[in-house]
Amino acid sequence: MKKITIVALLALVATLGIAPSVLATVCAQVITNAVSPSGECRSFPTPCDVPAGWTTVSDCSSSASANIDDINSRLQQMRLDLKEFKDKKSQEVADRDAALKEKITSKRKTIEARIAAAKKTKEEKRKTVLLNLVDIQIKQFTNTEERVAKMTNIRADLKTQLSTNIDIAIAELNTEKTKIQAATAPEELKNLAKEIRDLLKSRQEIVKQIVKAILASRTDTAVVKAENRLAEIKAKIAELKAAGKDVAETEGLFASAEQKVVSAKEKSGQKMAKETIDFLKSAYHDMKDIVKKVDTEKTAFFCPQEKYINCMPIVTPERQKLCSGEYYEWIKKNCLNAEFTY
Repeated sequence: MKKITIVALLALVATLGIAPSVLATVCAQVITNAVSPSGECRSFPTPCDVPAGWTTVSDCSSSASANIDDINSRLQQMRLDLKEFKDKKSQEVADRDAALKEKITSKRKTIEARIAAAKKTKEEKRKTVLLNLVDIQIKQFTNTEERVAKMTNIRADLKTQLSTNIDIAIAELNTEKTKIQAATAPEELKNLAKEIRDLLKSRQEIVKQIVKAILASRTDTAVVKAENRLAEIKAKIAELKAAGKDVAETEGLFASAEQKVVSAKEKSGQKMAKETIDFLKSAYHDMKDIVKKVDTEKTAFFCPQEKYINCMPIVTPERQKLCSGEYYEWIKKNCLNAEFTY
């Protein structure tokens, strides 16, 4: 039996032109079952008593079954709709994640490429710096070798030894240069940098050797000059002694100076520059005392013109003419400031 709503019934009555009295008779005679929107099923005395929005059914049991089926159908549809919604959202999330992952991967690759390029550039710069450093050191070694060859205050054997050491250092630097040019890994360049630093230390040692050689040569020269000065003083003391002068104190000073020069020579042979210089300073101090002693005694020196010359404060050209030759030179050298008197 078809479901008949009150609205449909009224419309039918109006369409058919049924009188209200007839309608009242119909409503009085028809018991109507209806279902509310919430699913409640009730029986009404007449169709006119069915509330608006209720649906008429044949009986409440069939209505309840139909309502349950409808609810189940709707629930199923809701489940399907929910599943479709979830699937759609899951797909959207998956697509978004995939796009984000692809974007991140692309950025990572770009960053990695930049890092690799930066590392390569850094390695190339490091290699260039090391090569320039090696070239600078080779040039410095070469200049040092040339300077050593021109030095007049270094013995020939020391020059040869220093030149050999410099040649060895230059050869080692050229070997390092070849290694740097062939290096590809950062670790290789790092190790080569350490080796180059060690070679720089060897150059410092060579410079120290040069300085020591110069000092040794200078001390040797100073010792020779001191020995020559002692020989001159010794000869003059012998002359004074032969002339009957009292030179006992002078000879004592001379012995002290001579012993100090001998000690200085020993220290010079042991490459002890400081000790050598100290002994020479003390020896020259004694020699100065000898000269002062001679000045105090006004020791006379014989000139070819048979004039006597005493060591005095001033030397004048006129007085210089009175004496010439080795006597005048000796006086000028040993008496420092002298005046010729006659």
